[in-house]
Amino acid sequence: TGTMTVQNGGLVNVGDILYNGNKANGTANISGTVNVGSHLWTGWTAGITGTYNINDGGVLNVSGMLGLNWQNNGGIGLINVNDGGTLNLAQLHGAGSSINGSSLLTIADGGVMYKSQNFVGVINQYITDGKIVGEGGAPLSVTYDEGLDRTTVSVIPEPATLGLLGVFGGAMV
Repeated sequence: TGTMTVQNGGLVNVGDILYNGNKANGTANISGTVNVGSHLWTGWTAGITGTYNINDGGVLNVSGMLGLNWQNNGGIGLINVNDGGTLNLAQLHGAGSSINGSSLLTIADGGVMYKSQNFVGVINQYITDGKIVGEGGAPLSVTYDEGLDRTTVSVIPEPATLGLLGVFGGAMV
């Protein structure tokens, strides 16, 4: 078992593929920035779990393909995009094989996932399949910004939160 911690203000640049949960269980706690020059593979081997916790201020940039149990070998890959965390993906497999088996990508309220290009349909299918979820079952919003050429995934705030925002913003809701 291994743990990698990237503290606030820390920077890790990986020139090629970043493996986690390949030969043993592994956890990465990210509060700084991790740049992956190619693919991110986690939960590669049967019985092994690889976890990424992207925490407040943490940013995980993946230039290649995302693979949570990519080969569907019985491993488990988990990504938790926590409040204040950001996951930036260049590639997500359109046929659903980026997240296999019991693997899961969880987005908390205040966390955000960005995917370059218009992937609304693909991401909605991952959500329908239960592979991308809101923490605690919270509903997710999937939107495309044509100007930025980017798809955004985030938790839809609960109505009570929206009301408080309106009150504190000076507006009546």
